Amino acid sequence: MSDVTIFAPSPTLTVTVEEHDGDPDIHLHAGGQGVWQARMLLRLGASVTMCCTLTGEIGGVLRHLLEDEGLTVAGVERPGKGSAYLHDRRGGDRDIIAETEGEPLARHDLDELYSVTLREGLASGLVILSGPSGDQALPADTYRRLASDLHEGGAAVVVDLAGDRLEAAVAGGVDVLKVSDEELRADGLVSDDSQAALLSAGAALSRSPGTSARTGSPPWQSPSPRPMRRRRDDPDAHHE
Repeated sequence: MSDVTIFAPSPTLTVTVEEHDGDPDIHLHAGGQGVWQARMLLRLGASVTMCCTLTGEIGGVLRHLLEDEGLTVAGVERPGKGSAYLHDRRGGDRDIIAETEGEPLARHDLDELYSVTLREGLASGLVILSGPSGDQALPADTYRRLASDLHEGGAAVVVDLAGDRLEAAVAGGVDVLKVSDEELRADGLVSDDSQAALLSAGAALSRSPGTSARTGSPPWQSPSPRPMRRRRDDPDAHHE
């Protein structure tokens, strides 16, 4: 059993070409929001289980990469085209050679991933719900149902989402909500990034039906969802 479970529906295989001593230097990594969250938790000393789909040949490579980083992978294997990109950085800029968000999850695959996430999430007691690689990967309402079922089972729910997925998760009930000021503006929840506007948006989200407020919680829990402003020097900010 891990300390934290991460719901990461569709991680991405990243292939980057750089140059070293005049020769191409090719790097393969696992990428995506849930993967970056998992890396931060590992550096903090937490054990992490990642619940995700592993699609086709790309999925097989991703499993090895994730496990090599020290993650426990609770993966749903399926045929098809997975999320991946190929970037060339030899010129100093990031030139996009090819990108794909992969294929949406079929109903059977989504049901299996949902069950796996409930099993692992209720065992760990702390679950982070992260976004997919593309908007069409899975229905936004999945986040409402998952947040609600995890809460019913006694797990704490942390979300790092935006748009329809944010609204759905909050409706299901969350303990900690992380969202940037840019995302709040994009969703029409604030008109500026002043502290007053951000606090007002956080209060409005915390009053949403289904959002729980827990007291007497461990220190990693927040009594109500609060907006968190992203640092401008965050190296992963451009990926989200």
